[in-house]
Amino acid sequence: MERLKSYIEWLENGRGLDRDECLSYLRDALCDKEAFHDYEATGLTLAECAKLAAAKRDGRLAVLPCKRNDVVYDIRDGTVYATRVLYFSFFEDGKVACRTVSGYPDTEMFGIKIFLTPEEAEAALAAKEANPI
Repeated sequence: MERLKSYIEWLENGRGLDRDECLSYLRDALCDKEAFHDYEATGLTLAECAKLAAAKRDGRLAVLPCKRNDVVYDIRDGTVYATRVLYFSFFEDGKVACRTVSGYPDTEMFGIKIFLTPEEAEAALAAKEANPI
């Protein structure tokens, strides 16, 4: 990080560029532009990204499929039911379960039996009915 700061100072002082011009120069010269725009869109600082990366490396980062109180759609007995997410439970084996009003599915069931939209659930149900196994 110090080398980056020194380089920005050199660009500002030695080249007469302002800070925004320096960052633009760095983006164009050193980064994959699409990846840089993806990073900018997150709104995260470099320090926040570093903390998330450390949490991921340490096994402390979980990306959940939805938020508490979201409505999700469960397929049971050939019917789509709306249900609300109450909370998530984290287990020692690394599994994560999602407690809903109607059940306690593993988060691995999202996209299989639990869906984020009614359209996704209906499409999965139609595909299952069209191709019963």
